[in-house]
Amino acid sequence: MGARVAVVARSASTREDAERLGAELFVAAADDDVAAALKAWDGGAEVIVNTTPTNEAPQSALGGIAPT
Repeated sequence: MGARVAVVARSASTREDAERLGAELFVAAADDDVAAALKAWDGGAEVIVNTTPTNEAPQSALGGIAPT
């Protein structure tokens, strides 16, 4: 579909799967500042899709949205 994909996971244990499936960027939330990593990635994310059952992950990513 032409989208660039970043994956944010709790730990680095899923990095290999994410990259194999096409993730251009992988961020382990336990080790990195999610918002800072997204901002450093070409200015930030344009869309964030949350598939986690908690509010913690999407809240940590909101600061990484690119300005429109």
